[in-house]
Amino acid sequence: MLLPPLIICSVTSTILKQYNITAAGDVFYLIFLLLMVIYFGGGVVFSCILDMYSSRYAKRVVIINNEDSDDDNEVAVIKNLLNNEALRKYIEKYCQMEFSLENILGYVDAKKMLDEPPIQKESLQHFYDEYMKSSSKTEINLPAKTVQECKRVLNEDDPSEDDILKATNLIMNGIFQNIKDTFSRFCKTKEYKEAARAMNDMRVLEKELN
Repeated sequence: MLLPPLIICSVTSTILKQYNITAAGDVFYLIFLLLMVIYFGGGVVFSCILDMYSSRYAKRVVIINNEDSDDDNEVAVIKNLLNNEALRKYIEKYCQMEFSLENILGYVDAKKMLDEPPIQKESLQHFYDEYMKSSSKTEINLPAKTVQECKRVLNEDDPSEDDILKATNLIMNGIFQNIKDTFSRFCKTKEYKEAARAMNDMRVLEKELN
């Protein structure tokens, strides 16, 4: 009877893979498939192989969720992409094709300001000149209220740190909303799949190093 060897090979393969002994697990799985050919015929085996590789591919392209419970999955994925220079290149490439690269550049510069408090008026002025002036080649499409608030703060002789921070956060929120709109299209592209695989590979490498 072939049934006991089938069960043994299947269970052994599963256990080995759970302990990340992938090579040995694959050997037992191949033996399992050969026994399946003898026992059930080629059609069933083809289905098993298809299921195995489709599940592996799905695991590789799923981006691991951010651990921040306050963020939904989409926001977490976008932050992972933007805050890692190696991953950011994938969405930058797409934004170049979509003529919206200024959003990524603006996000990076705004985050630098927020990461290095207190934000100086000169830094906000530089950002305004680079990304918010209508004459700028890298002008970002931001809500009118955000632009007005930024102008108000910059027109003050000595704006408070809180006012500068509030204006910068408004800018960041506006930019992030633009990027979310872009992401809804980006996630349907091959660049997104490449980014997803790269992100998973990085997470696996981090676990191995730790």
